[in-house]
Amino acid sequence: MITFLALNTSCITLIPAVVIGVRLKAGSTNPTEIIGTTIVATGCAMSVAIIVDYIIRHRRRK
Repeated sequence: MITFLALNTSCITLIPAVVIGVRLKAGSTNPTEIIGTTIVATGCAMSVAIIVDYIIRHRRRK
C-alpha cells in the first residue's frame, strides 16, 4: 500500500496538458517541448520513490 502511495505521490505524468495549455496561451512558439523534460523528471521522482520505499522496508525487517 505504501508503494502505491509513493508512486502516486511522485506524480506520474506523461503528457502535461496544463503546462502545455499555459505555454500555448502565453504565446510559446513550441509549447510541447516540455514533454521530454517532464517524462525525465517524473521518471526520476518515481525512481527515488521506489528506492526510498525499498530502503524503508529493508530497515523495518531487521
